[in-house]
Amino acid sequence: MKFLLRLLISSSLLMISQGTPAFSKENVELLDIAKSPTQAEWRTFNNLSSKKILQLWSYHSARGKKLTDWSWEWRIGWVRSCLKPNNKAKNYCLKVIKDGLSNDALVVRSETAKHLGISYQGSENSKIIKMLVQAYKDKRNQRNQKPLFIQKYILFSLSQIQGKEAKYIGETLANRHSEMKLYWQKINRF
Repeated sequence: MKFLLRLLISSSLLMISQGTPAFSKENVELLDIAKSPTQAEWRTFNNLSSKKILQLWSYHSARGKKLTDWSWEWRIGWVRSCLKPNNKAKNYCLKVIKDGLSNDALVVRSETAKHLGISYQGSENSKIIKMLVQAYKDKRNQRNQKPLFIQKYILFSLSQIQGKEAKYIGETLANRHSEMKLYWQKINRF
């Protein structure tokens, strides 16, 4: 029975991705957002156009679903889809990114931080810089007052975003801990 349900879900997502009628209630409700995606669901999701991604997000948002309602794998998928350079439907993405940086799951927070610098490379984007600062200060990103790997991702992203503001803030944050200070100096040698 589970196999048939997964097959039905996968075929529905395939129809959606190929342009059959937009996300109908029947097609989308087959997608169990609280469970890990199957390989077929994941592949189809990653191949959806920006328009279809926006429709999927809008459908679930209208049902009162937030990023935290999705399984952690789906959350990472949403963050990655928002940070794709070809994503034209970014109106909801700042919220997804902000939620990703403050998510309960460390893996979601770290994936968000890691990919922000790449997506916003050279942009000097103040909004993103502020989000990264807030994430750096999040106590969940430390253990026994020592930084976790996510703080390196945040510093890396700040160095990629570039500009005077990002450089000053990155240096200030890094100076709080000797390990981070060494890392900041290493990534900013050039």
